[in-house]
Amino acid sequence: MSCARVLVAPLLLLATATSGRAAFHHALIDELMSGAAGNPAIQFVEIRMIASGQISTNGSRLVAFSCDGTVVTTLLVVSGNIANGGVDRRWIMASPDGTTFLAGAGISADFTWNPAVTGSIPTTCGQVCWGKPSAAGLGDPDNYRDCVAYGAYTGPLPTGAGPPTGSTPGDGTMSLTRGGPDQFDNAFFLTCPSPTNNADQQGDFGPCTPGTTTTTSTTTSTTIGAGTSQLLSGKLLLLTDNVDTTKRKVKAMSKDVAIDLGAGNLTADDPVTTPGSTLRVVSAAGDVFDTTYPLPKPQWAYVGSAGANLGYRYVDPQRVNGPVTAVLVKRGVLVKVAGTGAGLGHSLGGNPDPVAVILQIGSRKYCVSFGGTVTFDAGKKYLAKDAPVPGACPP
Repeated sequence: MSCARVLVAPLLLLATATSGRAAFHHALIDELMSGAAGNPAIQFVEIRMIASGQISTNGSRLVAFSCDGTVVTTLLVVSGNIANGGVDRRWIMASPDGTTFLAGAGISADFTWNPAVTGSIPTTCGQVCWGKPSAAGLGDPDNYRDCVAYGAYTGPLPTGAGPPTGSTPGDGTMSLTRGGPDQFDNAFFLTCPSPTNNADQQGDFGPCTPGTTTTTSTTTSTTIGAGTSQLLSGKLLLLTDNVDTTKRKVKAMSKDVAIDLGAGNLTADDPVTTPGSTLRVVSAAGDVFDTTYPLPKPQWAYVGSAGANLGYRYVDPQRVNGPVTAVLVKRGVLVKVAGTGAGLGHSLGGNPDPVAVILQIGSRKYCVSFGGTVTFDAGKKYLAKDAPVPGACPP
């Protein structure tokens, strides 16, 4: 949630460029919404820092692309720097003005724009980008720090971007919230809005039930009591392998309205306050692997505030604690994990199907068994989609 002499001169230039990136580039769009609290003029985009010190926001632009990408509108040119840096720290750009946004959300925005003057976030389809492009490069998504494409958007995407998310930010109740760890991945889903400003104050726009408009698996999951296991259907599992083991990847996702947080915040099921969280990936077929990755407590944070009880987020983009880079658990919406590198314990010489994924946060376990629809390419890829709820969690 956040946002460009003979020997000495080249070194100075390099140092300046590095400093600029360190002060701005390590941040992502984390949430966006168009229309809230019964007022279509209330909109916001939340930026989240993924490294410390990303406070050089002055001159960055918030830009909207039309559904076909032919019209590019600058909604806001940020007119200052934010005060508070830090991993997982956030800041907000909002409309139509500070007074109206404060009345609707209960918190102040860090920067505002007037949609009657500069325009609005498209509600049904489009792309929103943020960064520090040159004036001549506004129409090139590759010139931005992050972009979110949604709905039936058909315009240009950043190089390597995922397809536009099918959800849109304009239903007036739900916001688009990041579920993936990567720049330009378009891995966003609908959930209750939780705008958080740079003073670490979280707002809302009134009553909201998580998951009421979220597209979910048609398979019903089973909910078991706190401190035990919740058995979930699996939306997607991707394992990749390579002769260069640093290129291994794992991505897993379950989307289910039955996802809960057990006993919730400030209990033994809370990974922010309880140590011992892990991710385990298991297969008894193919090359056979059973690897458990630590998810230490300091890397966990609440989605929103501790009192909101919306979910938990784990962030370790530099892989300081192991190969897992991101985990997101949102009540009634999503469980998602991602990791990369030689520290991953799987190999794909033989088909590992089925593969179990067990995420433990505090004393709570989430268990998925993939199968479902499987694609396997020996030595390269195992992809499983739409796996049913398992009968039990692996021992």
